[in-house]
Amino acid sequence: MKYFIIFTTRPHLDKNKQYKYKNETLIELLEITEEEQKDMTIIISKEEYKRRDRVYHKKNYDSEKAKKIYQEKLKSQGKLNEKEKISQRREKILDLLAEGLKQKDICIFLNISKPTYVRDRNFLKEQGLI
Repeated sequence: MKYFIIFTTRPHLDKNKQYKYKNETLIELLEITEEEQKDMTIIISKEEYKRRDRVYHKKNYDSEKAKKIYQEKLKSQGKLNEKEKISQRREKILDLLAEGLKQKDICIFLNISKPTYVRDRNFLKEQGLI
């Protein structure tokens, strides 16, 4: 088999210029199967490369761990995540409605758009808080 590989992959010489085969060409010439590619390190197809990359990232990336790290980073910086921001905004809307402010005044005071106010108000109505 080694002799066959050397013979097949021997560079074509054209005035001392060497031609280097692409992996795809070598796979076709040597008729390398997908199972054989799994054991190889150099001559692999793009599909095998992508498969190995997916396996590597899946093994090294834990979404729960990443979420925890992100939450800790936000807390250390004194920031809130989106759900916390929305819940605080809805609490403020509820307090301002209790004070008797109108929709336009609440939007200006909280610096939010009318559709955002309407969406939050509808959510509060569905929850039975208004």
